[in-house]
Amino acid sequence: MADEVLDPSRVSAAMELVEAEEGPRRRLSGPVGRAVSAVAIAMSLVFLYWAWGTVTTQILRLSFLGFTLVLSFLLYPARRKRGLQRVGWPDWLLVGLSLLAVGYPLWDFEEFIYRAALPTTWDQVFGALTILLVLEATRRTTGWILPAVSLAFLAYAWLGAWLPAPWTHQGYGLDRLVGHMYMTLEGIFGVPLDVAATFIILFTIYGAFLEHSRAGEFFVNFSLAATGGKPTAAGRTVTLASFLLGGPSGSGVATTVTLGSVAWPLLSRAGYDKASAGGLLSAGGIGAIISPPVLGAAAFLIAEFLKVSYLDVIAMAAIPTLLYYWSVFVMVELDAKKFGAQPVAVAGESVWSLTRKYGFHFLSLIAIVVFMLLGYTAILAVFYATVLAAALSFLRRETALTPRRLGRALEGGSVGVLSVAATCATAGIIVGVVTLTGLGLKFSIIILALAGGGLFLTVLYTALAVWILGLAVPVTASYIIAAVITAPAMIRLGVPEYAAHMFIFYYAVLSEVSPPTALSPFAAAAITGGNPYRTTLMAWKYTLPTFLVPFMFTLHPDGVGLLLKGSWGNILWTTTTAMVGLAALAAGLTGWLLRKTSLLEQALLVAAGLVLVYPGWLQDLVGFGLCGLAVLLQALRRRSPQAGPVGVVLLAAALLAPASLSAAPVKSPYPVEVVAEGLREPRGTLILPDGSVLVAEQAGDTLARIAPDGTITRIEADLSWPHDITRDAAGALYVADTRRGRIARVSPDGAVSTYVGGLTAPVDLGFDPAGRLIICEFTRGSLKVVEGPGKAEPFGPVLAGAHGLLFEPGGGILVVETLAERISRVTADGEHRPLWEGIKGVGLARGPSGDVYVAEPGAGRVWRLKPGGVQVVVAEGLAGPRDPAFDATGHLYVTETGAGRIVRFVGSF
Repeated sequence: MADEVLDPSRVSAAMELVEAEEGPRRRLSGPVGRAVSAVAIAMSLVFLYWAWGTVTTQILRLSFLGFTLVLSFLLYPARRKRGLQRVGWPDWLLVGLSLLAVGYPLWDFEEFIYRAALPTTWDQVFGALTILLVLEATRRTTGWILPAVSLAFLAYAWLGAWLPAPWTHQGYGLDRLVGHMYMTLEGIFGVPLDVAATFIILFTIYGAFLEHSRAGEFFVNFSLAATGGKPTAAGRTVTLASFLLGGPSGSGVATTVTLGSVAWPLLSRAGYDKASAGGLLSAGGIGAIISPPVLGAAAFLIAEFLKVSYLDVIAMAAIPTLLYYWSVFVMVELDAKKFGAQPVAVAGESVWSLTRKYGFHFLSLIAIVVFMLLGYTAILAVFYATVLAAALSFLRRETALTPRRLGRALEGGSVGVLSVAATCATAGIIVGVVTLTGLGLKFSIIILALAGGGLFLTVLYTALAVWILGLAVPVTASYIIAAVITAPAMIRLGVPEYAAHMFIFYYAVLSEVSPPTALSPFAAAAITGGNPYRTTLMAWKYTLPTFLVPFMFTLHPDGVGLLLKGSWGNILWTTTTAMVGLAALAAGLTGWLLRKTSLLEQALLVAAGLVLVYPGWLQDLVGFGLCGLAVLLQALRRRSPQAGPVGVVLLAAALLAPASLSAAPVKSPYPVEVVAEGLREPRGTLILPDGSVLVAEQAGDTLARIAPDGTITRIEADLSWPHDITRDAAGALYVADTRRGRIARVSPDGAVSTYVGGLTAPVDLGFDPAGRLIICEFTRGSLKVVEGPGKAEPFGPVLAGAHGLLFEPGGGILVVETLAERISRVTADGEHRPLWEGIKGVGLARGPSGDVYVAEPGAGRVWRLKPGGVQVVVAEGLAGPRDPAFDATGHLYVTETGAGRIVRFVGSF
């Protein structure tokens, strides 16, 4: 193939393609341009400062959303082909509305955060406005699909009462939606936006610092110098450079375009056709999303969802990243032999000369991991790495971050995070709907039903669901949505929570190579001039082997060795078998091993690769045997034989083999019995002296009594969103009537009278040893003591979302502070001491041995809490567990709100 010089217009075409898909950005100049640059620089400086400064969580997220909305409306036009260089009056109007929407909660912040259960008219107006502004900003920055999906979820929350089973729920009006999405930390201002405001923006700023100090140029030149001179040099250059570039950037498209502008001429001279070269470039770019130390934006969300350090996520990603690049490397080597790649001579400095001059660019990358190993949080680690990168840049004049370059880097960091920030805010709406309606648990139940309770089919259906989702939305949004609606199904079948989330993360990455949003292959095709769909298919060829890796760490307990879990012996063995299996699969897909393969040899290699996916001894022996047979046939054969029926049979057997493998057993320390099913969002668990159980059905505004034989009798009472139940010494029932802000006294025939009114979102209540009724007001974070009908007085300090009570013999009260994710002891004289941290629990109970038990709905766990802060998992994989309680025989009862049932744990507690 003749040498081909890259036309600069192709790079421009690639960038235009990306902009057309992600949203074109204005190139502003003059006073407006300078003002926008100043706002972007201010955003970076503010969040760099808050990386080690102290700020209230709500204020941090509100400020981040405010910056995001203002910059999005100034930099991204409403229409993609008009007005790119001018900010029109509608944009200024949206900027003003954005400032109002974000400024309104700050106006009376202390009162605002306590009105979530009962939002005022103005709360609802500004809440609805904020939702619309977030959707519009997302439409401008990423396209219309994600906002449309979000609107569909909001419609589901509103119309739930009219939907058929199993999708039905009570339905939520504007007041409840606004209270949940706008006034709490569960919707727009939930975990996704928090991650964007803390982790993602800092890593984006760090990547901008590396870019403007010319680190990317060094990484490409280093790769060219290190791999040049051999037939496989061009392919190896792409593989190595994509890893070095992708680690800091965390963007598959950016890595593809940057690398493609340099590497395509080399690939062309080496003999790659346009589709193969584009596929390799995009496969390398996709590796950026799974490459430590930065990974992609979704990786930071994994750390938050799992409540682990980001260093743990890096560790879990290490071996899968190694396997990804191993697979691409094997493909490159085999392809080079298949079509006879030519050596590529690369002019320039030697690898040692480049390292001596510019090797300092590696130090800040290494520093991120070192700082985390020293105990720093990921936020502080990347902050200090950014400072280090800026300082080291002055070692060379041409890389120094002078004031002008520094300003561009700070501006680039803020602008680069806008699309991800808008995506996270919109994804927060979707997550909020899922948590509000229990949709994730319903979806999981459907997946489990379709799979017949089998682990393999459940994992396969989850992969298909994530892949289909990734066709329409970016990686970050795809992961967030799938994590809340599909992960519970896998977890309920015994897949570890971290493995389930890593599985979803890797399959969300497929959105980068799956039409119609296959940005990386389409951008690569624009650079090479190839057909975008053929390029996408070649990208599939290069990435397909590695996307079997997630099955390896979910189908069998030993597979978690790939996530650096378990014994070192298992880790080494599982990694070795995975490497052999991926190499066999790569050879089968490429059609080349020692020489061109026959159909029989391809069938043997593909079968070996698929069998080795399952980490069992028998499967490993079969896989190695099939590999050995293929190699032996290649060594003995001089000419390719005709295809025979044996190859077809072996291939079919290989494809069907995983379906016959048995699922890993579900492990539980205690046997679990279902007490009652078919309840309507049960909350509160009151065990009566006769052994029956009384719960509040929040979706039905009723009370349900479950007899020992499982019979359900409902008490129709005039309640609105009942939340908890207790009884006094005489046996009278008291119910937290949350929406009406009262404690209701309910007689056996269902007659209701107001015992105490004028409360704000009462959620839990109970009688202390002195016979006084104590109430939790969740949104106000206060406790109140009731001395008699209509007489409620403040008790103890203000708390961060009081949501659970447990009385101690000495007079203290244990309270769950849900918003602070801790359990504290409070007393009437104002003492407030945290005892257990890191648990977003709901409801408390004391076991027979004196230990405290708490349910954590979001994580699907029940914890046993011991003195000294010790926390032990009693059960996990539950569907929204709440309100634990013990009966007279010491059995633990838990309501599963999402599954609509009550379960009993049988065992010695």
